Amino acid sequence: MNDGHNAKAAKTPANHDRVERRLDKMVEAGRVTADDAERVRTAASPDERDAAVTAIRAQHVRARIDEAVAEGRLSEQDAAGLCQQLDAGQDPQQIPGLRQALRHRASGDNSNAGSAGMKS
Repeated sequence: MNDGHNAKAAKTPANHDRVERRLDKMVEAGRVTADDAERVRTAASPDERDAAVTAIRAQHVRARIDEAVAEGRLSEQDAAGLCQQLDAGQDPQQIPGLRQALRHRASGDNSNAGSAGMKS
């Protein structure tokens, strides 16, 4: 669920309404399940809401990682490293090199597949 804004922005009342509308649209489009949207809506605190959003992002990123491996754009070793960071609770938006690792390569070039910026 990447709406292009940081998590702190969603904590203000005006942004809360915007997030609610965006959640509705994402559910309608099938990008987020109704259960996931409800988990975000019913979060008891801003930290709980941020954790729910991070979990949803991680779920979406895992699907993209699987797709990249299946298409040969990412090695299984690099995918395992990225998933390890997700398992540790790291926000997908904060994982160095993740976007580059998942970006579609029109030429099918895998030369950068091993440079996903993973932590050892």
